[in-house]
Amino acid sequence: MRPQTTLALLLGLLAAKIWAPAPAAAQVCGNGVQEAGEQCDTGPANGTTECGCSLACDFPFSGNPCGSQSDTLCDDPDTCDGAGVCVPNHAPAYACGDEAQGDCFATDYCGGGVCVDSGFEPVGQGCGDESDTQCDNPDTCTAGGICAANPDPICGPIIPALPPLGAVLLAAALGGVTAFRLRRVS
Repeated sequence: MRPQTTLALLLGLLAAKIWAPAPAAAQVCGNGVQEAGEQCDTGPANGTTECGCSLACDFPFSGNPCGSQSDTLCDDPDTCDGAGVCVPNHAPAYACGDEAQGDCFATDYCGGGVCVDSGFEPVGQGCGDESDTQCDNPDTCTAGGICAANPDPICGPIIPALPPLGAVLLAAALGGVTAFRLRRVS
C-alpha cells in the first residue's frame, strides 16, 4: 500500500471518530434537567412537595388533595392543579352565617375561606312589623342591631279615663274596670 493511501485512510478514520455523533445519553430523572419525556425535574427537590415535581419527574394529577383539607361552609379542601401548584378552594362570596340573628343583622358573606361578619343593618332600616297605621309606624333598626317598634307619638299612651256614668254603672255591675285610649285631635 502506498504511504499516501495509508495516510488518507488514517485521516479519514480519525475524522469519522471526531465528528461522529456521540451516543445518546440516558435520560436521568432527578438530575435537575428537564429532559424529553419528563414533565419536570427539580433535582433533589423532586418528591418533596404535595403538588410539585414527583420522584418520577411528573406532576400529581389535577384534583389530588393537598394543603388544607378543611371542609367548611366557606372553604373546600385544597387540590393540586396538575401543573405543580396547590390551589386553595375557597367558596365564592355568598351568604353564610346565622340568619336567625334577626332582621337588623347584615347578611354575612364568605371571603377568603371564612364567613365574614357584616355587622348590623343601617339605623332606620325597616324590620319586623312593617305595618303603617294611624298609631303605629313601621319598625326600624337601631344602632345596636335591635328591631324597635315605632308607635306614633301623636296617638299617646293608653290612659285610664273617666267613662260616662252609664259605663261606670255597667262595669260595676259586671265586676270589671274599663280603660279608654285618649287620642289628640288636631
